[in-house]
Amino acid sequence: MLNITPFSSACVKIDRYLDYVPAVSTLTNLVDIFLKCVYKPSVGESKIQSNHYFAYLNTKSISRSIILTIPILGNILIAAMDLYGAIKAEEFEGLAEHLNAPHEVGNAVRLYMQAASFGSVEARYQLGLRLLSGTGGINQIDKPMGIQNLRAAAAVGHVKAQEALASL
Repeated sequence: MLNITPFSSACVKIDRYLDYVPAVSTLTNLVDIFLKCVYKPSVGESKIQSNHYFAYLNTKSISRSIILTIPILGNILIAAMDLYGAIKAEEFEGLAEHLNAPHEVGNAVRLYMQAASFGSVEARYQLGLRLLSGTGGINQIDKPMGIQNLRAAAAVGHVKAQEALASL
């Protein structure tokens, strides 16, 4: 179960915000790289999986952190990538929500997967539910992948994903 405390929530929000602040993002992302590459392997997976901040770090790519170590240029590049990703995720998610007919469900799942790849938290949540139940266009249950998608959504504050994980 994901342990969400006010402190870990604040750390996630601060880390996300500081990605857009030149110079400061260099320092915070060097810390993120250290935590992901040095600290995380030495602590153990069970402690990491239950910590909200580390669940968030698992969703943050190492390439993003490396790009953000370049002051100003890295911030501009990441902001542009985030904007593009948000637009594409919203587009795919919107298309998926309108595919409700039984013969369209497989297309909806593919669109949710594409939206999730662009960072859509709602798409991660929807995929997690479908993978856990084996419904909605997914023909078999994949509990580890379902939990992974729910954790990714919960790590960035998706309340329904947090509730779904708590009920497992």
